[in-house]
Amino acid sequence: MGDGKLGMAEQSLTQSLDIVQRSCPRCTFERVAAENNLALLRIRQGKYDEADRPLTDVLSLQEKSETLPGQEIAVTLKSLAAVRQKERRFEDAERLQRRAALLVGAYR
Repeated sequence: MGDGKLGMAEQSLTQSLDIVQRSCPRCTFERVAAENNLALLRIRQGKYDEADRPLTDVLSLQEKSETLPGQEIAVTLKSLAAVRQKERRFEDAERLQRRAALLVGAYR
């Protein structure tokens, strides 16, 4: 996928997220999916600083959910840890990795 296509995808995902946030503020699942997809695209583009906020938002929404499995939260924690590593925020990345490992360990 060329850079132009990734840019177009980013624009579409940003618009989708905006629509979800404006039209259905209580649609947590849809918002989590939209923000997660946007963050993953930005990671692929190497835009780590721009991937941080959506992943942080996703993690916050996931942690508020009473029904979400810990394994899904662990995946977000690992993604956010990878972003923080790229941002050279090593201590924070390590803390997030430990939290993810604890969650994964709880389900073994």
